[in-house]
Amino acid sequence: MDCACVSTYDGGESAEFFFTSKITSIKSQICTECAGIIKVGEEYEHTSGKWEGRWEHYKTCVICQEIRSSLFSCGWFYSMIYEDLDLHIDENGGVNEDCLAGLSPDARAKVCSIIEDCWERTEEYDGV
Repeated sequence: MDCACVSTYDGGESAEFFFTSKITSIKSQICTECAGIIKVGEEYEHTSGKWEGRWEHYKTCVICQEIRSSLFSCGWFYSMIYEDLDLHIDENGGVNEDCLAGLSPDARAKVCSIIEDCWERTEEYDGV
């Protein structure tokens, strides 16, 4: 499903080069996106490359990969998808229902939690 619900600022530097592979974790890892634990035996995406003259390494859990794939099909910055999603929700009130429907239950729950947190902050700010 190609949803492109969330857009990101595209003025950043592109990678000089990068490599992405699927890896099964042989030790606990930290997801670059959600900071959650990728447990031993779980699959994750590992990306290494050179951006703006610096080597970077990113590890992304399956749920964050799914969210990124569905909601950010036009591009993203590593470690920024939840900040960008939060900003999108704040500005638009939510995300496209078709995008949510295409997510697995775990990924949908994560996105819905972010939506609810954003709405709660808005209510607090508005004094509701």
